[in-house]
Amino acid sequence: MTASHGTIEHGSILIKDGKIADVGASVKAPKDAQVIDAGGQFVMPGIIDCHSHIAVDGSVNEGSVSSPLSSISPTCLNPDDVDIFRDSRAASPSPTCCHGSANAIGGQTIVIKLRWGQPASKLPFEGASARHQVCARRKSKRSNSRGRAVRYPITRMGVEETIRGAFAEARDYKAAWDLYNKRTAAGEKNFFSRRAAAILRLEDPGSK
Repeated sequence: MTASHGTIEHGSILIKDGKIADVGASVKAPKDAQVIDAGGQFVMPGIIDCHSHIAVDGSVNEGSVSSPLSSISPTCLNPDDVDIFRDSRAASPSPTCCHGSANAIGGQTIVIKLRWGQPASKLPFEGASARHQVCARRKSKRSNSRGRAVRYPITRMGVEETIRGAFAEARDYKAAWDLYNKRTAAGEKNFFSRRAAAILRLEDPGSK
């Protein structure tokens, strides 16, 4: 079951040096290849877990603020988490390690390969893009967190406003940098518009 190219009935898989070398209805294998009869069985690609908390050392939530973008999963990977071993035996080769759902926008996530026995530096999936977790569930409003200080937002409407506001700030922040890079590339020096300077926090927005 290829998932992307249909199902190959009575197909074969050639494995060489621990990796899949060929798949198809008719596969040419070396004469000395070991043949395993898997008749009546099914083979499918490993399940990619798009939301996992394994291999994240310590608590996966930063509950002090609603948008802790400074929290970064790549800096707290635990290669000794036994769930790496367990998941690699359960057809889940690549999970996305995320922060918890206590925040409207969590910190940076990371996609890893389940390489049991390797150091943390060998776990990240090469070429995978960085991303942030956005959560609009009931957990992120934190209204039912007993014994904890009340933290905005405490309603679903507040969560939506927090997410919308954060994206608007990110848009303005990028626009300010684009403007700065464009003007400085043109040869201008010491250029900061009042708007750009305020967003880049380089001066008081009320200064002249």
